[in-house]
Amino acid sequence: MIVYKERMRADIEAQKDSLMSQMIAIVAIFVSISFVMFGGMSLINDLFTHVDGQPVPLVELICLGCLIGIVMIVVMYCFVMFILSITRNKMLRAKKIFFKIVLKTCTILGMVSCVMFIIWCCQTFLK
Repeated sequence: MIVYKERMRADIEAQKDSLMSQMIAIVAIFVSISFVMFGGMSLINDLFTHVDGQPVPLVELICLGCLIGIVMIVVMYCFVMFILSITRNKMLRAKKIFFKIVLKTCTILGMVSCVMFIIWCCQTFLK
């Protein structure tokens, strides 16, 4: 009888720890995503405000917008990986897939940013 009580107590503690780590992970992921997204959106909003009726330099905005996008994606990836490591989550397959998505997205944004930077430099040189 005592052995069963001890076994049940250990099972209950294990389930409690698992539930607490899952709750922490869910809350932390949503908080980090909201901080990164709203902070990034306000930064991009400030980027697109133009001063005193001047024309908006489209090439420079695309270049800087891509760089800000890369920073937002990398920060969000770091937050998610940090939360997964804190909660001792063993989602290896999901981590690999998420890393591939982040890598492809950052590569595309980086190439667009480099092309826009080259166009920006060519325009500045021709003026």
